[in-house]
Amino acid sequence: VERQPVLAVRVGDEEIWIDKEGIGFLPRGDTGPLPTIEVSDLVVLGGSDGEETHNTFDPKMVQAIQVVTPHVPSGQTLVINEEHGLGWTDERGWQAYFGFNLEDSAEMEMKLKVYDALAQRLENEGVWPRLISVEFLHAPYYRLE
Repeated sequence: VERQPVLAVRVGDEEIWIDKEGIGFLPRGDTGPLPTIEVSDLVVLGGSDGEETHNTFDPKMVQAIQVVTPHVPSGQTLVINEEHGLGWTDERGWQAYFGFNLEDSAEMEMKLKVYDALAQRLENEGVWPRLISVEFLHAPYYRLE
């Protein structure tokens, strides 16, 4: 049985597809649009012999990405930051991060509400942060520089 991709991972200009079990494989054919995530060097593509490498992605992260994807603003690409976890660039220009522990959809919904409230408050005060983090639900923070 052929593996079915549930997301695409971009590392630079390379792309791999990831199935629900976190197994990576080279793209083949057309699956239609897939949620796409950009990573720096967390996934290594290609073996030294030029053959396809079975890259692995934590299945919990795959599940978390699937939970987060519907909340990503249109036109934005998910990223994984080694320090802050899963996030994206907000349409207002700052980075938004939600951590690594995202498989609990109820907790993710709360993180999104906290993020929206904090972003709205900062915007109302005329504060434009560089980063807003809700990695830890009970300790959100923002950075100006």
